[in-house]
Order: sequence, then C-alpha cells, then structure tokens
Amino acid sequence: MRIETITRTPKNQTHKTPLLFVHGMWHGAWCWDEFFLPYFADNGYQATALSLRGHAGSEGKIRGSTIANYVSDVEQAARSLDVLLWS
Repeated sequence: MRIETITRTPKNQTHKTPLLFVHGMWHGAWCWDEFFLPYFADNGYQATALSLRGHAGSEGKIRGSTIANYVSDVEQAARSLDVLLWS
C-alpha cells in the first residue's frame, strides 16, 4: 500500500536519529508540515510525517481500517527511514 510521506532534510544533519510524526484522525502528514517538520530540520533532524491509510494522499479507506492497519502503516514508514538514514 502506498503511504504518503513528507520529509524535510536538514542542511546540516547534527542528529543521527530521524523523527517520524504520526497524525490523529481526520488529519494527514500535512498537519506537521507548516511548523514542526521545518523546525526540526532547521535544528539538524531528518523529519518525516506520514499519512495513515485513507488519509490525505495515502491509499486505502478510513472505513474498515483497524488499529493494526495503522500500526502497519507506521512500521512501513519507519522502515523507509532506514533507507534514508544510510543513503
């Protein structure tokens, strides 16, 4: 399943551990993008936000999605951070 992510990469990465932002219901990755992602990127963190399935630009539907589905979405996004970290 395609999960939308928004990533802000710092000009000077001073923190090795990336941050992953997860929204609540009826939001998406966009809710972190105006203030939080730029703030943390400006302070040396790779900052990524995801949109859970059925939200914003991600595939799927909210109706019928379970907490286990959302956990799977977070796991998928977290695994992608490893690729970004080591590339």
